[in-house]
Amino acid sequence: TFPWEKLTALFQSADLVVGNLEGAVGKNREVSPGETQSPVFAIDSSAIQLLGRAGFNIITTENNHSTDQGKNGKKNTINVLQNHHLTPVYSGNSPQFFTVKDTVIALVSLNTVLCRDSTRNQLPSVEIRQKLRLAKSLAKIVVVSIHWGSELLDWPSMEQREVARWLIKNGADIIIGSHPHVIQKPELIDGKPVFFSLG
Repeated sequence: TFPWEKLTALFQSADLVVGNLEGAVGKNREVSPGETQSPVFAIDSSAIQLLGRAGFNIITTENNHSTDQGKNGKKNTINVLQNHHLTPVYSGNSPQFFTVKDTVIALVSLNTVLCRDSTRNQLPSVEIRQKLRLAKSLAKIVVVSIHWGSELLDWPSMEQREVARWLIKNGADIIIGSHPHVIQKPELIDGKPVFFSLG
């Protein structure tokens, strides 16, 4: 079955549809060794076309599974997304800018959860502060897509709250979180919406 069957009409009517691709294009046999015992999410390249069919325009690739197929797998994932006319957004190319009805939106993609190759975004960070300030100077709305928190925890951790305050202080207008695999109740922090976890 097509997982987005009942959402396709809604997605295709929207100006922008952003999703986080938790995994990497490749085969299980290409898994890189690492400290984490997390499962490997290998994605067959033929499945990527389903994202466009569903109505996604933009795919963020920062999460703890983005290097499941090694650094080359991460690059390959980005290339396959582009080949299917999907815009990949990751820490290295953030911020990316999109114009919707004369409104410029900046999107920054971050991950604070340890990857298989022991990489992640450290926050606070001078580099991320610079990205946010650049985004704020050129866009009306700055959206941060962030992979953070603890799996299966129904409420945001103190660390998530501290990171959210820091992101907002440095220019974020909306924060959209993932990783816990459960929905965490959204809140306003300093007047800005924070969706701690969409599930």
